Amino acid sequence: MRSRPSPLSVWLRLVMVEDDRRAILNIERLLDSVTGEIDVVVLSMLAAESRAPDRHGVSRAVLNVCREHGISTVLVDLSTAGSLSRMQPAFDAGVAGVVVRGTIKPEEDRGSRPTMEALRRAIPPAALIVAGWGSRSPRDIVDAFSAGADLVAVDRGFIEAGPGLAKRGNETLLTLRAGAALSAPVLTAAPGIRAALRSGWLWLLLLGLGMFVAGGVVFWVGMTRVLLPYDETFLGLGRDALSGINPRLIGFMRHDRITLAGTLMSIGILYVSLSWNGARHGRRWARRALAGSGMVGFASLFLFLGFHYIDPLHIVLSASLFPLFLLGLTRYAVRPILSRWARAASRVIHCPGLNLRRPRRLAAAGAGCLTGHTIRS
Repeated sequence: MRSRPSPLSVWLRLVMVEDDRRAILNIERLLDSVTGEIDVVVLSMLAAESRAPDRHGVSRAVLNVCREHGISTVLVDLSTAGSLSRMQPAFDAGVAGVVVRGTIKPEEDRGSRPTMEALRRAIPPAALIVAGWGSRSPRDIVDAFSAGADLVAVDRGFIEAGPGLAKRGNETLLTLRAGAALSAPVLTAAPGIRAALRSGWLWLLLLGLGMFVAGGVVFWVGMTRVLLPYDETFLGLGRDALSGINPRLIGFMRHDRITLAGTLMSIGILYVSLSWNGARHGRRWARRALAGSGMVGFASLFLFLGFHYIDPLHIVLSASLFPLFLLGLTRYAVRPILSRWARAASRVIHCPGLNLRRPRRLAAAGAGCLTGHTIRS
């Protein structure tokens, strides 16, 4: 679990009998062994043999144990055939939401949607509802969200629909939300220029426009001089001397310049489209495409070192566009990177098997030796 990607969360399902007090101790021992690795706990209570179990006390005890181990999100299981009144003690104790579970047979899942709609009306508005009966198609996922679910589990659907079910479901939701956003009337003012600059997409759009302008400059050079003065200095030959060697050389170089201009202008159009239609709406794939293409493009500037040839025009254009690329990239990437570093550091600090006293003593001893050596010298 410690090697999992940072965006993924780990859920732990605990099954216990309502009147089993010894289960609390076992839960505490289990959480001690996985401290810092569990994000959400789902509590599933089995019916007790006694007629009047202390559900308030059991739920509150489990919540206290989870909070002591840094787990603030605790959910409870509810079957589609279960009674909503059984959930009230758990909500009184302070659980964060409910996981609604259905039956295994698809034809028997018809009662899941009415149960969730009734649950949404009965529980607090801030409570989390997870559709945990295992959606089998993108339509099932959309129906679950429209019924009031905040999260939808697709684990059982992987068996019937394949591993691409989650991706297809997310794409369906994005398409529906994008269509709803376009058709909805604009009730609020559009984000200002400051918000666009903070998000980074505007810098990337300016980068695309700059690439288009740079392509226009290269196109003008290819249609007029072809050879710039520093090119003639590097070659030690003028335009007429090159034409004397082969009259087609100038035409070949003009073709090369115009090809480069067309490439720059097409990349500029692509950057503008990715920035406006993708990065502006927070699409990660668009930002990743811009980041990957920009890194390769600007890194190609160092190829001049291998050829022992410096192109001042290329350097000027790259130097003017590189700050826009950095601003567009860092505005988006710095905060997630810092948050990942913070989570990784917190895992190391809360690792139960790591003794921090010895490293501190070694660091203090090393600092003392360094100080003594400095004073002595």
